[in-house]
Amino acid sequence: MSYRGGGRSQCDIRGEVSDTWIEQISTHSLEKSVLSFRILANDGYEKRSGSILVRSGELQEAVRIYQEGKEKEVLLLSEDMVEVGVLGGTVDVQLQSSVSYICKPVTEYTWVSEITSRAVSTHTLHFAVQPNDTYDMCEARFVFIDETESLSDTLTIRQYAADEILVPSDPIICEPESGTFSFDVSANISYDVTTDVSWLKQVVGRGME
Repeated sequence: MSYRGGGRSQCDIRGEVSDTWIEQISTHSLEKSVLSFRILANDGYEKRSGSILVRSGELQEAVRIYQEGKEKEVLLLSEDMVEVGVLGGTVDVQLQSSVSYICKPVTEYTWVSEITSRAVSTHTLHFAVQPNDTYDMCEARFVFIDETESLSDTLTIRQYAADEILVPSDPIICEPESGTFSFDVSANISYDVTTDVSWLKQVVGRGME
């Protein structure tokens, strides 16, 4: 026989017996409860942890809670510097990006331009480099920056000039007597000086080049 009173928990339920030779055995059965919690968004990039303590008197149990951080935003070039020969060509650079970005040249360039594409996520960037018909090295810089201007990376494209050594085209006429003479050399590369006769030697000075 059992008795269930209204509003009493399972632990308070007792049965009524009709004779003294019948005794109720008390038990401590577990009650199941559902506890609900709200977790706020983690705006950081690091994983965080916390705990929930369930207490009853001196007895307590802890539930550990872990929350992942949000995915870290990335805007990263595979290389910062690319060197191109005098003949030019196409430059390919990888850009890993998890955000929208824009490409801004530091200044206006006529000898190099980006070949636009519709790639997403991991991008392959293409730049067309024209031949360098000057004797000066060219350098261009492109800045990749996200919409909030919190992430950026810079690509430098460097193109070498044509190697050239310029000397006088007219022959040099010297007097029969011993003496010295000089002529101008224009070069954009390092060079050595030698002679093919024993009666002609270079005079090495310590002046400025």
